[in-house]
Amino acid sequence: MDSNITSNASVTTLFPFYSSQVSYVTDAINASHVNVSTDYPNTAQSLDFWIVKLVLYGVILLGSSVGNSLVIYIIVSNVRMRTASNYLIMNLALCDFVTPVFSIPFDFFLEEYNYIWMYGAAMCKILWPLTTMSSTSAALTLAAISLDRYRVIMHPFRPRLTMFKIKCIIAAVYVFSLLMVAPYSYVLILKGNECREIWPDISFKKYYTLGLFLVQYCMPLIFMVFMYSLALKNLYTSADKTSGQKAEQEQAAVSRKVSRTSTNSRSSAAEAEPKLKKVSSTVRLVRKFSSTVRRGKTEANKRATKMFMAIVGVFTICMFPNQALWLWADFYNEGQNPRFLNAVIICWLFTYANSVCNPVIYAVFSRDFRRGFKRAFRKAFCLHRYKNRQVYKTDMVETLTTELKCVASGETEKRKRKNATVQRPKLYLL
Repeated sequence: MDSNITSNASVTTLFPFYSSQVSYVTDAINASHVNVSTDYPNTAQSLDFWIVKLVLYGVILLGSSVGNSLVIYIIVSNVRMRTASNYLIMNLALCDFVTPVFSIPFDFFLEEYNYIWMYGAAMCKILWPLTTMSSTSAALTLAAISLDRYRVIMHPFRPRLTMFKIKCIIAAVYVFSLLMVAPYSYVLILKGNECREIWPDISFKKYYTLGLFLVQYCMPLIFMVFMYSLALKNLYTSADKTSGQKAEQEQAAVSRKVSRTSTNSRSSAAEAEPKLKKVSSTVRLVRKFSSTVRRGKTEANKRATKMFMAIVGVFTICMFPNQALWLWADFYNEGQNPRFLNAVIICWLFTYANSVCNPVIYAVFSRDFRRGFKRAFRKAFCLHRYKNRQVYKTDMVETLTTELKCVASGETEKRKRKNATVQRPKLYLL
C-alpha cells in the first residue's frame, strides 16, 4: 500500500458520512472514469437514482424528526409515562433524532457538490464525531433497555431501577461514547477542500474500525439477544406453570369437597353446605382475581418484550449493511471500486431508516404510546382549528363593533337632524 492510502486511512462508524469515506468515494468516482465537475449537481449519479435518493432522504428526515420528537413529548408531558424505564426510551429517541437531523442535510450537499467540504475546520472535527457518538449511544441504550427488561421479568419482586440509577446509566453511556469518538475527532483535519482522517499508521485505523464495530454493533447485539432469550423463556415457562398449578388447585379442591361430604353425616353436611359454598365462592373469587392480575402482568411483559425485540431486529437489519461495507472497505481496500459510491448511499439509507422505524414500532406494540400519538395529533389538529375559530371570532367581533359604531353614529345624526327640524322658533312677546 502506498503512502497516500496510509495517510488517508478510513474508519468504520455506524453513522453517516466520514472523512475517510470521502476519500474512498472520490477515489471511486475517479476510478469510474466519469467526467465529474465540481459544479452542482453531482453528475456521477443517474437521474433516477438521484430522484429516489432525494425522496427517501426527505421522507426519512421528516419521519425521524417528527416521530422521535413525539416520543419525547409523550414521555415528558404524561405523568404516567415518566417512569425510569421510559427515560431510556426517551434517550433512544433523542439519539434517533440527532443522527439523521445532523447527517442528512450536510451529507446531501456534500454528495451534490462532489464531497467538497464547505462547513469549516471546526465542523470538520464536530459534525461526524457527533453523529458517531449519537449512534454509539443508541446502541448502548438498547443494551441498557434489554438489561432493564431482563430484571423486570426474571426478578419481578426485586426493586426496579430508580430514576437516579437510570440517569447514571445514561450519563455513563454518553461518557463512554464520547471517549470512543475522541480519537476520531483528533485525527480529523481539514486538508484543502476535504475533511480527512490523518492516522499515523494504517494499523491504528484498522484497530479503531474493529473497535467501533464491536462497540456499536457486535457486542450490544449479542448482549441483547442473550437477555431477551432468557426473558422470553422465563415468560412462557412461568405461564405454563401458572396454568398447571391452577388445574391442580381446582382438582384438589374438588377432591377435598368430595371427601368431606362423604365422611360427614347427611344432617351435618346439610347444615354446613351454605357456609362451605360461601367460603368456596370467596376463595374462588380471590384465586380468579389473582390469576387475572398475574395473567395481565405476564401479557404486558410479553408485549413489551416483543416490542423491544422488534426494535432489536430492525437495528440488526438496518445497521448491518453499513458496518459490513466499511469493514470490507477498510480491511480489503475496496473503496476504489467504481460501484462503491452508490453502495455507500444505499447503506446510509438503511442506517437512517432505523431512526424512522422505532416510533412506528412503539405505536404498533404499545397502547400507551399509541394513545399518546393520537392525543398529540388530535391536540395539534384541534389547536389549529381553535386558532382559526379564534381568528374568525375576532373578525366577527370587529365587524359587529364597526357596524354598531356606524349604526350608533347614524342614529345620532338622525336624532340631531330631527331635533333641528322639530325645534320651534322662539316667540318674542312685545
